[in-house]
Amino acid sequence: MVASALALLVVSVALYATALSGLLPLDMGRTAVLGNAPVDDERVEGAPADGRDQGASGGEADPSAAPTDGDAAGGDHASGDGGEATATGDEDGSAPVDAGGDGSAGTTAPGASDSGSGDEGAAEPPAAPDNGSGGAGGVGPSSGGDIFSSVPSEAEEAEFRAFLAARASAIPGYLRQAEACASDFERDSLSASLSTRRAHLGSCSSLGQQLLSEYAAVVNRPRSNYSAYCDEQERLIGAYRCLGSYVGRYESAWDVNTSYDDPRGHEDEFRRPLGAAAGDLSEFHGYYDGLSL
Repeated sequence: MVASALALLVVSVALYATALSGLLPLDMGRTAVLGNAPVDDERVEGAPADGRDQGASGGEADPSAAPTDGDAAGGDHASGDGGEATATGDEDGSAPVDAGGDGSAGTTAPGASDSGSGDEGAAEPPAAPDNGSGGAGGVGPSSGGDIFSSVPSEAEEAEFRAFLAARASAIPGYLRQAEACASDFERDSLSASLSTRRAHLGSCSSLGQQLLSEYAAVVNRPRSNYSAYCDEQERLIGAYRCLGSYVGRYESAWDVNTSYDDPRGHEDEFRRPLGAAAGDLSEFHGYYDGLSL
């Protein structure tokens, strides 16, 4: 009897609960079935942690929810290093500098022209130096400081002529000394003592040095190529060269001669350097006799 009453009571309660679940909201129904403690949807197993999937059921996302890794990646892309948003990193929203398709930086280099034509600010070519030649390619006399290509003044001509005349006037004395060298050799090369022959060698050597100095002085004397005395200088140079060569041959002959205490029987050896002496003297006269100073 009691058991039947309890069973009837349980059935009645179940029917009552079923009726209430159809009339009440879902949450209230769940509360009524599960007890007084409300159910926390966020703690139910399988529910999303940040509630962003509530959009599927019509709910709104919690704005205070922490961003996921995907949100952080999206934020980095938006701010990041600013490489795609703006090339300058300015915060005023100005348009970025176009880097250009050719890899250029899109900015003007210091000192470069903004016009892009390259004509402005270009250095002009330096002017050709004035070498005082007085004509194209330096042809012709000039009034510049180059003594070789300038027209000599009357004073310069007079000075040059005086120099040549002084050097020419010394030649007769040198010629007499050269002839003395030849005479001494013919006289003493076989019979004189060794000391006498060595003295003759010294005299010829000293004369040869003097003639060499005179030759160098005439050769190194600067003058204009338009001087009236260029030919005279050339003749004087030839005269000193030939006379010096003439004396040098006797110096060489004496050098061989004095190597013998008794030179007799060695004439072929010590006279060999004199083979061209006559030709030197003849050429000398060809230059010297043509001088007109």
